[in-house]
Amino acid sequence: MREWFWLECEGCKRRNYRAPRRTGMGAVKLEMSKFCSRCRRHTAHHEKKK
Repeated sequence: MREWFWLECEGCKRRNYRAPRRTGMGAVKLEMSKFCSRCRRHTAHHEKKK
């Protein structure tokens, strides 16, 4: 089953990106560097649920 999650900017806490992922045991939270249009730079984005 797929579950949708949001990637939230570490700097301004804005939720910029949404992506699906498979649910399952042992899933680690995703963290990656993405461009934030509010901060106008690449920042770390962390996985947040709805």
